[in-house]
Parts: sequence; C-alpha cells; structure tokens
Amino acid sequence: MTPFFAQLLSGEVQLPTVPRVIRELLQALRDDSASLADVAAQVALDPVLTSRVLQIANSAHYASDRPLSSVRDAVAVMGLRAVEGVLLLHGSVGAFQKTAHVDLPAFWRRAVVTGTCARQWARRWGAPEDQAQSAGLLQGMGHIILCHCLPDQAEQAFGAMPSQLALCSSHELAERELLAFGVAHPEVSAWWAAEIGLPDTAADAIEHSLQPPDANAPALTRALIAACVMNTQLEQGIPADQAMVAVEQAFAASASVLPDLSEDAAGRPQ
Repeated sequence: MTPFFAQLLSGEVQLPTVPRVIRELLQALRDDSASLADVAAQVALDPVLTSRVLQIANSAHYASDRPLSSVRDAVAVMGLRAVEGVLLLHGSVGAFQKTAHVDLPAFWRRAVVTGTCARQWARRWGAPEDQAQSAGLLQGMGHIILCHCLPDQAEQAFGAMPSQLALCSSHELAERELLAFGVAHPEVSAWWAAEIGLPDTAADAIEHSLQPPDANAPALTRALIAACVMNTQLEQGIPADQAMVAVEQAFAASASVLPDLSEDAAGRPQ
C-alpha cells in the first residue's frame, strides 16, 4: 500500500464530498423511472453543468446536422448513461475546485477528449461505450485529488509550472507524480471512480490506462489505453486520422495479431 492510501485509510488525509445537487442528480439518473425531461430539467438548473453537457453533446462524436443549444436535446442525443459520466466528472471537480496548481480548463479539455476517444474505441472493440466514456472522463481525476490532499508536494513539483497539463502528456504527468507523491493519477482515479459508483471493470480500466498497448487486454481497458495514446497524439498536433493509425500500430506491435477489428455477423465489432 502506498503512503497516500495509508493516509486515506488512517484519516490523516480528508477528502471533500461530491456536492449534494450532483448526488441528487446521480440518484435520479440511476432510478429506473428517470425520464429525459426530468434529468434535463435538473441539469438546466446548473449553468456550468449545462455548458459541459452541451459541449460534449456538440463534440464530433455526437455531431448532428445542427448545433445543439437545448439541454433537453443534448441529453436526448447523449443518453442518460453518458450524461451520468459528465455528472460524475462535474461533481468530482466541484468537490476539489479550490485545489491549487491545477489548470481546470486544461483538465476539462483533456477529460472531454479522452472520454470521447474512449467511447469511439469501445464501440470499435465491442466494450460498453458509456462505461468507456465515463472512465475516460475520470481518467485524470487522480491528479486533482493528489494536488488537493498533498499541497506541499504539489507546490514543490508543480508550483512553478503555469499548466502541468498543457506542458506534458498523461504519461509524463504520471512519472512526475510518482516522484512527487509516490503514486500516479491512474491508481488514484481508479480508486475514486469505484468510490463514486463506477463498475469495477471501469475502475480497473482506469488503473491500467497508461500501460503500454496490449492487444490481449480486456476490451474496456484497451479502449482506455487507446484513448490516452490518441489524446497524446492529438495534443501534439497530429491529425485525428493519423492518430488513429498510430494507435492501431501501437497495438499491432504488442502482439503478432492485432485484435479483430472486423464486424461480426450481427454488425458489431468483436
């Protein structure tokens, strides 16, 4: 057990709770009787959450013939499970919003891209798309938690950096975290994801998201690994189509046979 988790268990480190309004929204979403209209009405009460939902609903993955400006339309396009992922991230960030040495706009940009990429790769490899998107959105949450809980170490490691997220990839950030905190953000993000109710498979995928591409890993884990690799490529200015090729090549290099990307008889990727 790392010193950070030992401090959590001993109570030496205290974590804030997810805001009440987010917990209520999550409870409503997980109610089998929840309707799109009810959820949209509650989302609309929070201007920041509204902007986040609209931002993701208007992303390339959900692209429609016209820009979406209505929360109800955005929720309808995304679906309740995908909206749940946005709520989890919004509530998590809200709980740690006063954390120093974290560029929240840069964090959000990376989270949205990683979540969107994870959903795309999950669709390709037959993993649960909503779980992949939620896991991708929360993949970097551990960095905020570490900076919040261990501010002295964060100041020493990141205080002189205008934006650690803008200056290094997720993999490079994890290396710096290991030196500063003794643990990297994927492990902490996985723990947080499990704490707020993501399935164990999603938490496990987050924990292994920065491992080298492995064609034999579970489909959901592959989707998270691919999303992180692709996000790094995109942040380096590489076009999306070239980034996808780079991801495929990375997985191809991990095994003699690339995971079957062809469609089965039902039309779903293997």
